[in-house]
Amino acid sequence: MRPLGALAAADLALLSTLIGDHPVFKVYLAAGLKAERRGAGDRFALIGRERKGAALCVRFDGLDVRTAVGRLAADEEIALADTAQAAELHLEADAARRVASAVADRVGGREGLRYYRLDGRPDQAADGRCRLLGRADLAVVGSLFRAHYPAAIFSAWMLDQPFLGLFNDGELLACGGVVAAAEQIANVGNFLTRPDARGRGLARAVAATLAHHLADQGMRVLTLGTTDENPAACRAYEAIGFRCFDRRVQLNLAAP
Repeated sequence: MRPLGALAAADLALLSTLIGDHPVFKVYLAAGLKAERRGAGDRFALIGRERKGAALCVRFDGLDVRTAVGRLAADEEIALADTAQAAELHLEADAARRVASAVADRVGGREGLRYYRLDGRPDQAADGRCRLLGRADLAVVGSLFRAHYPAAIFSAWMLDQPFLGLFNDGELLACGGVVAAAEQIANVGNFLTRPDARGRGLARAVAATLAHHLADQGMRVLTLGTTDENPAACRAYEAIGFRCFDRRVQLNLAAP
């Protein structure tokens, strides 16, 4: 793995070619390069020896997320599991089987990963209970994650991008926001609801409101990822207008 900002022009061109028009991976690359120019230091890439495949990595607090693109050699696929902390690997099914076999002692789970996209605005109206959050809300958001979703991916810098909270009587019940954005595409996520408030369509309301807000900001496409093991979330996103366009396998690896 090398920092995105340290890649040669030929390597960046190869990454762009391998990614093609995949909206999720386009955002990973473009937003990652922008973050590296700001000195973030948490975006990396691996270029395959045969230059037929690559991998993109984002390092969060306590978790690496690594996504294979194109065709890597078997040993390069397995090398994606070489992390200093817990990891999510997003792989094609055959590659997931090879990696899981090689690092079986670290595999904590295997899930079917779905990539969704929404073009334009949703039919569902924005919800007035939602408001934009920022760094001043870090304690409130962090408390929700720690108390109810400790395994979810969250870093403070996410509050520097559009991130919404749905409140009732001053209490944060649900949230969600932009994970990365570039080229009029926004990758969104962290649509979480406090457990005692589930079943009321709150995450769907946050997602719809965020979609309207981002459309106002000029975003043409929204993308998100969820898993087959979360059918309620899949139904909620599909009810708003998101459509599944790609499937992968997510391997959840414990820290070595």
